[in-house]
Amino acid sequence: EKRLHPNDLPEDAVFGHDVDLDGERLIVGAPWLDEDIDGKIANAHGAAYIFRDASGTWIQEARLAPGDATVSHLGEAVAIEGDLAVIGAPKDNGDGISAGAVYVYRRGGTGTWTLLGRMTPDEPEPYGYFGGSIAIEGTTVLVGAEYSDRAGPNSGAVYCFEIKGDAWSQVQVLVPGEDAPWAHFGVDVAIRGDRVIIGAHGDSQSTGEAQLFRRNAKGVFEREATLRASDGLGGERAGQGVALDAGLAIVGAPFWSLEHGSAYVYDLSDPIAGNSYSDTADDAQRVSWFGTYKGHDYFVTTAGVEYYDGRQAADLLAGLVNQEANMVTINTEAEHDFIQATSLDRMWIGLNDFAAEGDHVWDSGQDVTFTNWSNVGKDNEEPNESIGSEDAVGMNGYSKEHAWFDWHALLRFAPALLEVEGQACSGDANFDFTVDLMDMLEVFDDWGLPGGHADVNHDGLVDVTDVRWILWNRGPCP
Repeated sequence: EKRLHPNDLPEDAVFGHDVDLDGERLIVGAPWLDEDIDGKIANAHGAAYIFRDASGTWIQEARLAPGDATVSHLGEAVAIEGDLAVIGAPKDNGDGISAGAVYVYRRGGTGTWTLLGRMTPDEPEPYGYFGGSIAIEGTTVLVGAEYSDRAGPNSGAVYCFEIKGDAWSQVQVLVPGEDAPWAHFGVDVAIRGDRVIIGAHGDSQSTGEAQLFRRNAKGVFEREATLRASDGLGGERAGQGVALDAGLAIVGAPFWSLEHGSAYVYDLSDPIAGNSYSDTADDAQRVSWFGTYKGHDYFVTTAGVEYYDGRQAADLLAGLVNQEANMVTINTEAEHDFIQATSLDRMWIGLNDFAAEGDHVWDSGQDVTFTNWSNVGKDNEEPNESIGSEDAVGMNGYSKEHAWFDWHALLRFAPALLEVEGQACSGDANFDFTVDLMDMLEVFDDWGLPGGHADVNHDGLVDVTDVRWILWNRGPCP
């Protein structure tokens, strides 16, 4: 009928990132739109536009933006039903960096849309990305936070709210299971009647899945089934998009078959067999020893992960080796040369400018005393924000000089280089600060199991290689 494009839309707004339609009204998100707030430009503040179908002619009814400098990427997720519009801002910094928020608007009798308030979890989480996905039906609002740590690092969660009048309350939190790290549960969500479908695409090694919930007589959502592809393979990222209608569910797998992509359709009218939920080990938790430089041990994740997953891998490593650990901090050219002498693979490092554009800081909190940005031709000078909102940093990039580059933190995958702030106490399975016979017994007790404290060489399995590791490192911890 018509190509919708607001007249005031600047370049790089990413208008159309998410849409929703209810009756005669359409809402469209533009999360990368820059906003002028009190004479200062708020980069990627975002906005949402509402259009109305007036007898076959689509007209712009409203442009919605809170005008608050802490808001970021408003419009990454949008939903509309009746006189309510809910707009996600997953990088909203009001409750911590990228904790996220949802802005709720209501249309009054005069047709004017008014901001009712800011919807947040009862317990906000920095880097949780609350508001990355949204669904609304009736008085129920579901909000995804795919980087929530409620059930493990970046396991994800979906928050359920009930709206009464112009107020709302959190009534339930849905999680993928008791321990499901890197599931990214809540990357997408849909609701139809008493059923909810939630995508959980997993990390870059995961086939992904969707989980189905049904509301019981008491109004509580209970897990009904887990939908997995019968021909699913690693890396398909099934669940990144989901949809639900009467008797049917659709699960998108955009990386299926060399990223050609596919969608799986499930008939929900028949009993769903063979789809009971079970936790799975995740390759993104596994790390390999990388080397030692000036008294610091280095590890690298064995799978390509997103930037935030690398941070969580560092936290897990810290617990495994009884030492503080972060994504790597590179202080000198000599340290940089040591890393490149070991590997020229593309890797995440612990540098970012999430808090303030252009102000790069190390995750470890150390001062930035050395950088090695790529500088191959004018068009390749880094950092360059070439695709917008490139806030994370990797090394051994695209250029022939294997230099540093800024990169989008989401949907970009590379191994994460981790640094232990000292000598890792490798082999101390029972955490008594001595590698001895007692640690060997821990290995024998967990023989053949995936991961855990007895996996002292962090290769994902407890086996004879862990015995050799203990024999090599026996004695007091450094």
